[in-house]
Amino acid sequence: MIAADGRGALLVSPPMTTSDAAGAAGATAAGYTADASDAGYTSGASAAGNTADTSDAGYTAGASAAGNTADATAAGNSAGANAANTAGEEGVYTAGEKETLHRSLDRHRDAVLWKLEGLDDEQLRRPMTPTGTSLLGLVKHLASVEYGWFVETFGREAEPLWFDPYTSEDLRIAPDETTARITAFYGRARAAADGVIAELSLDAPGRPPWRDHTVSLRWVLVHMIEETARHAGHMDIVRELIDGATGDHPRVSGGS
Repeated sequence: MIAADGRGALLVSPPMTTSDAAGAAGATAAGYTADASDAGYTSGASAAGNTADTSDAGYTAGASAAGNTADATAAGNSAGANAANTAGEEGVYTAGEKETLHRSLDRHRDAVLWKLEGLDDEQLRRPMTPTGTSLLGLVKHLASVEYGWFVETFGREAEPLWFDPYTSEDLRIAPDETTARITAFYGRARAAADGVIAELSLDAPGRPPWRDHTVSLRWVLVHMIEETARHAGHMDIVRELIDGATGDHPRVSGGS
């Protein structure tokens, strides 16, 4: 059964398991027991039964740059963050708490964009489940929640939205919403979120406009790792249904 929460996120029961080591490590580092339903913003695009793994110990987030389309590049991939995440680089596995959480989030963000590669606009917007889940719709939703959780929650100004994020409009792609427009939107949201992450401490308090309690930046980082990994897992399945392509991240020669 699917229902919408106060910000337009779709909640699916049962929840999907879409991340392993990276999500767990982030939650542990934050001292937080991950509870997707309590997080209040776990939308599920009805890909029931998903067990896709969207990160592993050998993931090279920087590999997203190896073949990302111009749209994905426009989506705001941080070259510095991607390069820093290259597997085997000194310090990646022993970084501090904030850097570890941010890198985990970036790995899943990069996987989201990678799942778009090699498909045309029709395929990217094609509904692949009875509830209308599409690859491009999931990216649009993730852009909306980056703005909501990181920007609005901590009192920053988000760009005006042309859709209502408190309804399922943030998961639906209108005829005039092109791939370039949605990936650029995701890039701007990601850049704005990164600005907040860089500026604030993990203990900094924020208050989501749609909720009645205060959250810390630490909590939001853990939640957004969960959120992004969850939808990256949905995208694993949707992509496989479209053209049979599988995998949780680009593989590089000699890597895993």
